[in-house]
Amino acid sequence: MFQLTREQRDARLRWPARVAPPFIAAELGTDVDRVTALLADHVDRQLLEIGDLDFTYG
Repeated sequence: MFQLTREQRDARLRWPARVAPPFIAAELGTDVDRVTALLADHVDRQLLEIGDLDFTYG
């Protein structure tokens, strides 16, 4: 379970850099680095929220 969770986290952390440059920045006509930073910030916040979830099994 731990390994799967780590792989999911790592994939989410890599996602902004992979998606922002070729797709989102071009579509919005804005700076690639700005879009990447904004996406990374949102992914970080989401991971923090997920980390606060209570996974109590009963």
